[in-house]
Amino acid sequence: MNKLSEITQQYFRTDLPQLAIGDKVEVITKNFDLRAKSENPKYRLTHFLGTVIAQKNKRQISYTFSVLKASSKIARMEKFRKNGENRFEFNFRGREVIFEIDQVARKCDKSILGRYGNTTVLTVLVVKELNKKIDSFFPLIITVEEKFYAVGRIPAQFNKREGKPSYDSVTVARLIDRSLRSFFPLSGNQEVQIINHILSVDPLCDPDERTDQFSGELIISATEEKIVMVEAKIPEISEEKLFSILEKSHQEIGYLIGFFRYIANKKFRRQLIRESEEEITDLVNKIGNNSLKKMLRETTLFTRGDTEVLSIITLGKVSEKQVIDNVFSRSHKHFIHHYNFPNFAVNELISQRGISRREIGHGELVEKTFAYLLPTLDVFPYTIRAVSEVLAADGSSSQAAICATSLALMAAGVPLTRPAAGIALGLLDGQIYTDINGLEDKLGEMDFKIAGTEKGICSLQLDVKNQGISLELLKECLERGQSARIYLLKEMKKHLFAPPPNSTNPNY
Repeated sequence: MNKLSEITQQYFRTDLPQLAIGDKVEVITKNFDLRAKSENPKYRLTHFLGTVIAQKNKRQISYTFSVLKASSKIARMEKFRKNGENRFEFNFRGREVIFEIDQVARKCDKSILGRYGNTTVLTVLVVKELNKKIDSFFPLIITVEEKFYAVGRIPAQFNKREGKPSYDSVTVARLIDRSLRSFFPLSGNQEVQIINHILSVDPLCDPDERTDQFSGELIISATEEKIVMVEAKIPEISEEKLFSILEKSHQEIGYLIGFFRYIANKKFRRQLIRESEEEITDLVNKIGNNSLKKMLRETTLFTRGDTEVLSIITLGKVSEKQVIDNVFSRSHKHFIHHYNFPNFAVNELISQRGISRREIGHGELVEKTFAYLLPTLDVFPYTIRAVSEVLAADGSSSQAAICATSLALMAAGVPLTRPAAGIALGLLDGQIYTDINGLEDKLGEMDFKIAGTEKGICSLQLDVKNQGISLELLKECLERGQSARIYLLKEMKKHLFAPPPNSTNPNY
């Protein structure tokens, strides 16, 4: 019997076949920290979470070993990592779990960008005080929003846009609700909303729990001590086997909770340090495009002041074009832009509603900007869907959507004639304001949106709250808009992605 067999017999399951001398043994050590200086095999194998493969008589048998519970917990905790101020990492079942705290959607009370493999979910929390206390139930609303760009598809609906939540997203939202609701007080004077926004989906990171004993779906929520919620779709297994699976799953959940506690301790400790030193830290988005590019190549996060827009590009077949059929015209288009403005972008409670007129209007404005900049079908034979998700808003979100879409289109390899940028100007007491914020928009007399390239204007939208503006003022606005637009384009060009292979477009 070789040394590895002796260790596995002493510290792991005793019902496994022994590995004879001469067997070809390969140890997969992705998560294996071999402490070579330690003579104690227990500590040498603390981080051993891999698989031993024995090959004999041209047959391959795989055995998965479970480390002792105590040493395994130590191993998992030692793998918790803090990468920067608000980024936390942990290797779970061979894939990285990454949480980024308050890096996007910073207007809401709390936001977490979570990633497991290439599955990415943005979860935001909004809490609002109620006018009166509710005693019969706790006002908790949890939603899950599915986006087709998360799987690189254009919706098959007639308007090529996501509609009401699917049964699956409603079911997942209920699973989360059932897991959390009992931990809130029965009554309260605050309304809590949690929105889970699915940004990308990795088929290899699905919620199915598969073991050697059965193939099915098992979803479990638990604390460190108790089971909270179970949902299952399984093929006639015995009570004993099911209990064994639940027991093992509960252990895995314990490792995840340890990760959560690690994050809470690190964040709380950092908060105490800040308060004691009376520091004011400006949490500027340091990750931006680099973090989100890992989930989708055709993604751009554009931040200007407190306004933040995430733009995602999906390329489809020419046949996936959108048909325009109404009493005014019957046509089709191969460039579709959708603008989404969720309530959490301004830290408001979400309401169950359809697409607003504002969202439709802003989406159309972005489409108009690129109408003469996009390539023809003979040059670029694809249907293009661009989605602008406003994650935080403090004025000029539609113009930020134009900037984000421009960068995302070029990141996706779409050969634009030239990149475009947009700027909004306001008017207050005869004074023109460039790149207005939310308060200036609310109190001002004008909202003048100007978008275009370095060569000229591509779209305009002017609204006034007074009786109108003079031609002289209009001319001055156009001149100021040009200066601001050129400045924006120069800054954007610093962040343009590398050109696609064999590209001859000088604007990349």
